[in-house]
Amino acid sequence: MVLKREWRQIVNQVCQLIARAWLDENFKAQFIANPRQILEEAGIDVPDGLEVRIDESAYIWSVQQSEEVSGAVWTIPLPPKLADVTDEQLTDLIQGRISSDQVRSTTLC
Repeated sequence: MVLKREWRQIVNQVCQLIARAWLDENFKAQFIANPRQILEEAGIDVPDGLEVRIDESAYIWSVQQSEEVSGAVWTIPLPPKLADVTDEQLTDLIQGRISSDQVRSTTLC
């Protein structure tokens, strides 16, 4: 199983990374270029055999078997910044003062 028991914590951590990417273009470029490294630096264990891709056109997370690679591909969406989310809310999320559920009335990530 890719997202183990602590999947809710992983979701919040990834949401923090997405928020950081929305606020910092340099970080966004690093996240897109080296998602596994960024996730691991954030304390998220990425199992061997799992490729991680950041998709700027996606809005939904997915984990699927892939013919291109041996194993599975975890696609993390990185859509454009949501218009109804402020930079202050994103900063609070990044710093752990609020969860992704508290940023807006619908799910952030």
